[in-house]
Amino acid sequence: MQELIGKEVNVYTSETVYRGILIEIGESEIYLQSESGWIVIPVEKVADISRIILKTAVISADFTDEDNDIN
Repeated sequence: MQELIGKEVNVYTSETVYRGILIEIGESEIYLQSESGWIVIPVEKVADISRIILKTAVISADFTDEDNDIN
């Protein structure tokens, strides 16, 4: 799990899924930095942690409005 520190992850518990950047895995708590602030989750509640892989779209530099002409 240490390889996930600094990465965006989902942390799954039996109650919910937390999303944020994994900052620290302590002996008793896991620390995430989310868009809304810090999230501290007790380790005993964690079922799984998985890395979020974001896919980005590639936009061609050759695309122009003329290529999309409907007329």
